[in-house]
Amino acid sequence: MSGKFHRVKCSNCDNEQILFNRSSIVVHCSGCGEALTQSTGGVSIIHAEILETLSDQ
Repeated sequence: MSGKFHRVKCSNCDNEQILFNRSSIVVHCSGCGEALTQSTGGVSIIHAEILETLSDQ
């Protein structure tokens, strides 16, 4: 099973960025520093609005 990339929007400052859903670290918003993900050892918990799942093709 492979991970996916998502384009997300921060709920705090509306900044958009791309993140990986199997990140082993906490990913912070590049605009305000808010934590966007929580690492779980597998699929990360995403604390942002997922706008789009990006295709690997």
